[in-house]
Amino acid sequence: LETVPSAERTGSMANLQRRLWMATQSEEVQRLTQAGATEQASQLAYNMNVAAGRDPELQTTAALAYAEVGDAPRALAMARQAIVQLPPTAVGPRLQYATILQRTRQEAEFVSVAQQLYAQPLTLRQRADLDNLRTGYTLRQADTLRDYGQPQRALEVLTPLASERPADPRVQ
Repeated sequence: LETVPSAERTGSMANLQRRLWMATQSEEVQRLTQAGATEQASQLAYNMNVAAGRDPELQTTAALAYAEVGDAPRALAMARQAIVQLPPTAVGPRLQYATILQRTRQEAEFVSVAQQLYAQPLTLRQRADLDNLRTGYTLRQADTLRDYGQPQRALEVLTPLASERPADPRVQ
């Protein structure tokens, strides 16, 4: 799509190009953050925010980039503003929102959004992504309980997850 001049792209082509560009930039933010290049990752998140314009789906992608670089207040504000503009059936952006909530430790809101998502028809990939978010949330709950000297309660939290995901090394 990049090789097609902007003036020659149909509306659908332009829309697809923007979404693919945002997805690629999102992966780059993650790579830069993991490499410790947070200043570059932050600049890229800013560029994504500008490119998102008024599109709420793209705004949630940009918000996720801000969460990745550790700017939780901006990520949450952007995501919350974008998500109210979308229909409840917009599963992709809501999964991104759930990811932001999980990463920024907004537990009560995460649980609510996750429950809403589980009530939606999900693709196998979306279900796997949501299950992974729920696993991360549950593991963090168990770690917190253990850190506060409640290993028995931590085990109680983990037991259903261990039954559900016996081969998952994070759970074991």
